[in-house]
Amino acid sequence: MRRVLLLLASFCAFPASAETLKNHYNDPFIQVTGAIKNCPQPRGPFMSERDAKAEAHQRIERGTTCFNEGKCRQANAYFYDADIARRAAQAARDAIIRDRSLATSSVWITVQRRFVFIQGCVKRPEQIAQWEAIMKSVADVDYVSADLAVGTRLRSKRMPYPTMSH
Repeated sequence: MRRVLLLLASFCAFPASAETLKNHYNDPFIQVTGAIKNCPQPRGPFMSERDAKAEAHQRIERGTTCFNEGKCRQANAYFYDADIARRAAQAARDAIIRDRSLATSSVWITVQRRFVFIQGCVKRPEQIAQWEAIMKSVADVDYVSADLAVGTRLRSKRMPYPTMSH
């Protein structure tokens, strides 16, 4: 009996497998720089199957609201994302040519419904505003969120964004 209880306790303590995170909606997720090797990769658009199902209705609503309110030419705000991501990656490359210090960061971008989420690590605090300005200059971008850590050692021991491991 004791063995059975120990066996059951071990199954409860260690799930059979962790839930796989996937980019269910194929949202653009691009690493634009990678100089800080120990910068944790953001979770970006990766989510569990359960979260993807829960988000489906909200995505439809948010996507079409843009058109219904006359803020988008296209029928859905998510239709802009692939082009925005391509232009944002090019804007990042162009900015690095102008200012090589930007290459000292590790930055990823996620694009969802004309919103650009910038996550990762920078060497200096002023680079946060630089990355934000670069992404705001991209055509059709409606909103930019910059969640960037300065370095990788934070006092709170947590990154300002969800990571693939958390």
